[in-house]
Amino acid sequence: MITKIYIFPLLFIIFNLLIVFNYKYLTKKLNIIDFPIEKRKIHKYPTPLFGGIIIFFNFLLFFTILLIFDYQHLLETFLLTETKALIYFFIIANLIFCLGLYDDKYNIRAIYRILIIGFLVFCSIFVDSTLEINYLKFTFFNHVLNIDKASLLFPLLCFVVLIISCNMSDGINLQSFLFNFVNFLAIYIIKENLLALMILISLIFFCFLNIKGKIFLGDSGSYFLSFLMGFFFIKYCNYGYGINAEQTFLFLIFPVLDATRCIFTRLIRGKNILSSDNIHLHYLLLKHIGYLKTIIILGVIYIIPLISYVLNLNTLLVLIIIIFFYSILLIKYQS
Repeated sequence: MITKIYIFPLLFIIFNLLIVFNYKYLTKKLNIIDFPIEKRKIHKYPTPLFGGIIIFFNFLLFFTILLIFDYQHLLETFLLTETKALIYFFIIANLIFCLGLYDDKYNIRAIYRILIIGFLVFCSIFVDSTLEINYLKFTFFNHVLNIDKASLLFPLLCFVVLIISCNMSDGINLQSFLFNFVNFLAIYIIKENLLALMILISLIFFCFLNIKGKIFLGDSGSYFLSFLMGFFFIKYCNYGYGINAEQTFLFLIFPVLDATRCIFTRLIRGKNILSSDNIHLHYLLLKHIGYLKTIIILGVIYIIPLISYVLNLNTLLVLIIIIFFYSILLIKYQS
């Protein structure tokens, strides 16, 4: 069977090696480049926004192989039961990637991006009721919050906030790699998911080029990965696969926390809340302590929720630790 644990990953390793060895030719053909013309840009040379395309190529290969050789496994991977739902998911995932790709090329206005993302996510939830959230269970308060009346709107808000926050938090080499790698590793640990494993493999190859500053993830990769991330975390919570809303919140808290602070800071300063600037934590750390220490600190913050999940630590305590650590860093390094 092609989906056996050794054969399938080996196929994707070979596939990604071919991409890495030919990335210059592919980036030249696609010609989607990030030019450092804005003041906030920290890279010095035009850099291809090719990371998202690597991830998406892997997704397409995964989808095609399972569609031909193991259709039932394909449905199980996305926790779907019928072909119609799978078709809708595939179309919406493709459109979200294409939106990011178009944004990379032509720089869509932020409000239009949010509206289009919101519409696509709404369609995804509307056609797949298992993405709805009917209640939130808080174990540290021993309380269940019923949100039946907002079962569609609440996950819509969660998806949009996550996608926009992850996009805002993509600022320095390896930052997006670390956040996505930790969370897709968590998705794989929670429930063995072959797609998550393939994404982890493709992220490692992306890391190889990104650490050298040869490519960036781009909006295409940021939108696509955060959509998949939200999709699987909500599904796992709804299906009771060993994770609850609190733990999911911990996994995804950091980019949302930093984006929320930046939005309120811009609001207080009378600036456009969707504008770009250098007030994100990663820029502040980079300015004061350099790249290596910055990426180590971010890596530690990203991995804390995974350690918490594996060791079954108190989620409220871990949340307090993350917010406290974040606050201390801001107080110390705020410009």
